[in-house]
Amino acid sequence: MNDFILSPELLTEFELETPKNYNVKAIVLLVENNRLKDGYSLPMLGKEMKDWVRDSVNHFDCSFINLNEKDNPVEIVKPFIGEEDYTIVLFSDTPLVKSSTILETLDYATTKNLDFCKLPKGFIVASQNFKAGKIEFSAEPNFIDKEDFFVVFDSLTLANAKNVLKNRIIEKHLKNKVILNDINSTFIDCQVEIEPFVEIFSNNVLKGNTVVCEGVKLKENNVIENSIIKNNAEVFYSVLNNVEVEENAKIGPFAVLQQNEGDK
Repeated sequence: MNDFILSPELLTEFELETPKNYNVKAIVLLVENNRLKDGYSLPMLGKEMKDWVRDSVNHFDCSFINLNEKDNPVEIVKPFIGEEDYTIVLFSDTPLVKSSTILETLDYATTKNLDFCKLPKGFIVASQNFKAGKIEFSAEPNFIDKEDFFVVFDSLTLANAKNVLKNRIIEKHLKNKVILNDINSTFIDCQVEIEPFVEIFSNNVLKGNTVVCEGVKLKENNVIENSIIKNNAEVFYSVLNNVEVEENAKIGPFAVLQQNEGDK
């Protein structure tokens, strides 16, 4: 269990109002889906779908609970409610939900002393009243961006969600002063680290635990996975897997460099 402290930094970042400490727990309900192979374990840009949801509540202890199609979510979570002040309940098929949205909504619920705060999919409850059945349902907060609770249930909604996540990752790197010459043909997994002033040309795929250091130029048509590209190196039309490229090195075109984990 984690004490949720609305620090001055959080108050500034999310325009929150409640300068109080709350003991908060999160639950992510694992939704079965026969229309999508692997369901909530489906990989999405380097992370499983359920883990995108879990990341939105990474300020708190989080548990996964299986939810069958005929189950009532409210009844399913009751045995797992502990001594926390508040419990956040989310669903594994809403991978676009953001941490900022959860924090803002939690602040809304605590500021207004709500026993039950409805989300577009999910809810926040005052734990002890919830266990005792003393709950008054509330209206859904009107400031929530509905995109956050976009539900993935088939191939089309999966593609749409992946596109949103891709754009969020791209935006993060652009804000970090990475130069992307063609965002439409650039694919970057969520855990890839890119330092400022890296220049990335068209048709680059960066996956896994890849680190790209300052001054690197990734020219056209590279696939790079679980690799480290050190300062001012240049890679062109190459495939790199589990390797380190030294500073100022020039790789390519048509290079294929791969190292097994055991060879390191």
